[in-house]
Amino acid sequence: MTTFVTGDTHSDPLKRFEKLFGWVEQKGKTPLTKDDVVLIAGDFGVVWGDGTPKDIRIENSILDTLESMPFTTLFIDGNHENFDRLMRFPVESRYCGNVGVLRPSVLHLRQRGHVYSIGGRKIWCFGGGISVDKNYRKEGSSWWSQEEPSDEEYRYGMSQLEKHNWEVDFVVTHAGPSGAVESMKLPPLRESFGGMVNEYDPVSPYLEHVSRKLRFNKWFFGHYHMDISELSSVTADSCVSREEGNFTAIYHYIYELL
Repeated sequence: MTTFVTGDTHSDPLKRFEKLFGWVEQKGKTPLTKDDVVLIAGDFGVVWGDGTPKDIRIENSILDTLESMPFTTLFIDGNHENFDRLMRFPVESRYCGNVGVLRPSVLHLRQRGHVYSIGGRKIWCFGGGISVDKNYRKEGSSWWSQEEPSDEEYRYGMSQLEKHNWEVDFVVTHAGPSGAVESMKLPPLRESFGGMVNEYDPVSPYLEHVSRKLRFNKWFFGHYHMDISELSSVTADSCVSREEGNFTAIYHYIYELL
């Protein structure tokens, strides 16, 4: 089983995945199967519109195409999702946790802070983030308050890591730990909305707190629309007290978890 991770797709994952097919063919890799996984680090964005017939038709076309691809699509939620509709999909237990089933092989890892077991690896997943442009959006139509994790979800994430003795193989989040974000010179919630003041983002400080205690191999996060790889945890502003972990900001790149 091979696991890949990529960044925000914003309702258009199909073009991104064409690159994956080309890479597999170029590298002479074994053809992919439904046992293989592509994990999106938030802002999947396919389920977005108001649920009009046109919206449903477009979404079904994308989801059906994903279902036909020779791998399983997993995603955590970001800050640009229609949570009202996304949370209505049926729930099943897979990968040692709850998932929303959009299609049999298109799955929402909906438990923020859960340690999922994917390909024999422990992956701590934490979705959500703050939309800096939410004042320009309409709640319930183009912005949803569920983008910000609840206190219960923050506590659950900590309890899961305690259960796993603060050690996992990989981490996939939408927002990034503040120390890594600062070291990569990623302005928090970077957007170009003239004169708008960046809002306080409680997710990054929470993830920063986690990063200072957690032992992990690699930590991937989306949200910032940039690809910056292999920042050592000991050079991040958080200065985690060990050497093996590193952070990767992902957007268009597709990484294989080794």
